[in-house]
Amino acid sequence: MILWHAIFTATAILASGHRAPIQESITLEPEVSRRASLAAGQEHRYHVAMEPNQVAIVALSRDRLGTEQEMNYLVTVTDPAGRVCEEVDTADGASFCYFRSRVPGDHSLLVRRWNGHREGTYSIRLLERSDAAATVHERIDRLLEPFYRDDRPGAAVAAVVDGEPIYARGFGLASLEHVRPITRNTRFELASCSKQFTGYAVAMLCEQGVWEPGDDVRTFLPELPEQAHVVTIRHLVHHLSGIYDYEPALELAGYPRDGDDQLSFERILRTIYAQPGTYFVPGSAHRYSNSGYVLLADAIARVANEPFGTWMEENVLLPAGMSGSFVRDDGRAVHDGVARSYERTTPSDEFTGPRPEYATRPNYLQALGAAHVHASIDDMIRWSIHSRDGKVGGEGAARRFRRGILRDPQDNDYLHGLATSIHRGMKREFHQGLSMGFRTGYYDYPDAKTTIIYLANDGEWRTYYLAEKVAEIVLDGALDPYVEPRQLEPPSAPDRSDAQASTPPPPTADELDALCGVYANASLGVAYTVESTDGGLRLSSIRTRPIRLEPLGDSTFESSHWAFQRVSFEDSGAAMEIRSDSEGRAFVFDRIGTKR
Repeated sequence: MILWHAIFTATAILASGHRAPIQESITLEPEVSRRASLAAGQEHRYHVAMEPNQVAIVALSRDRLGTEQEMNYLVTVTDPAGRVCEEVDTADGASFCYFRSRVPGDHSLLVRRWNGHREGTYSIRLLERSDAAATVHERIDRLLEPFYRDDRPGAAVAAVVDGEPIYARGFGLASLEHVRPITRNTRFELASCSKQFTGYAVAMLCEQGVWEPGDDVRTFLPELPEQAHVVTIRHLVHHLSGIYDYEPALELAGYPRDGDDQLSFERILRTIYAQPGTYFVPGSAHRYSNSGYVLLADAIARVANEPFGTWMEENVLLPAGMSGSFVRDDGRAVHDGVARSYERTTPSDEFTGPRPEYATRPNYLQALGAAHVHASIDDMIRWSIHSRDGKVGGEGAARRFRRGILRDPQDNDYLHGLATSIHRGMKREFHQGLSMGFRTGYYDYPDAKTTIIYLANDGEWRTYYLAEKVAEIVLDGALDPYVEPRQLEPPSAPDRSDAQASTPPPPTADELDALCGVYANASLGVAYTVESTDGGLRLSSIRTRPIRLEPLGDSTFESSHWAFQRVSFEDSGAAMEIRSDSEGRAFVFDRIGTKR
């Protein structure tokens, strides 16, 4: 590998467009970090001279990651002609940018605050700059090797072109405790990438006449509350049902997905069945729903008259040649050759140097249908081939599998467990998965007969950016090398006098005391105690850690916990209403007692 010194020039550019004097010229050595502070209204620019057909990786690390002082950045790379050849934002988990020179000369990197995030300090460094490797295999190796080590969690990556694997390799460890490396046969929890297998099963059952896309789901699942409008199989598979998510309900009931309780398939179903109503009229809008795919798994099990996992393994996974794959329907079961899930105990953008500390992140949530297929990279290669050639369920099922919502699908469509998007001018059918420390991605480019598969167990968000870069290496020449630059949100300048005038006075101690008490929700089976503390309220239950509620006015409070974003009290504390987001259902808790 040939490494080169890169000459970067740092400048500060004021938001008004006036260029500040060049502060200093920096020759950035590989692996040598340079720190910079980016204040409000500033931009930082760097330049690097590149020869034709070279690649560079520039890393950017944020200070105070994971805290309220965290800052996100947009990094825009332009070639000598001013064309944007790469753009990344750290809010999406990409703490580096990878780009290739198409023409010689200075390539510029502009670093800006991303959409109004606060000012902060970052470190920037050249991780690598080298001549592009001769083969695709070598180029992918050079991209991925800086991000993985033999002493930490890693990933398995594959590229399939025209039915043939042209790249397949494991990096890092499947188990830190047993120093077991990741191989092509290591099985990963696919997380939401599992939805495509459920979607394929739906396509097969439609082709077999077991059900029709327009069938009422309650025909198969009578426990589902009767809605004002019919919910169909089609609604579930394309995320059109509007059925409430189970995760907020479980969280409010004291069973968080990252907790220590076994959240069985049956418990999740009971949670869904206990929530009448929908976010919207079924079929009128699209909202991604894990609940919908859990219901599909239950419906498949009932029409098949056997457990969902058993039916899937016999009718989908084995016919696809995925003999090592399985549906994990018991979080306590032990399986050989499975990667463990890890996350860093301290968030960081750093990926070189001494090995950081890790914690295991077991998954006790058994959301069958929406997740929990376990597969190796070799089995996923087989799936990429046989989910197209009709070997699984026939050619009709394979065609239906890729049938979406839109009549002429291009961008933002949802098929049977795969979404669609346009990546640098080319359509792709894809899905990403996230579960505890697992990060997975399946990216199919049908027009190029190319599939990229990425399975990781290190809890790092960069997985998804790296997967895109692998695709760009494999599809070199077929994708557009240039992108449309993103627009920053204009800085807000609120009138402080108006803001102060509209801010309600803080609640008095007596007003807070009037809201204190015990509130219960029978369908969730949980009661919360509300207490007054330091000008706000504290919410707690036997299964939930205390949550601080900050007053907003009009008996309304907010918290930093995602499931308790808005908490309001009605009729002087006769009831408490909790909302997880602006579109979510309101969970109403009746006051059942007082507690001082």
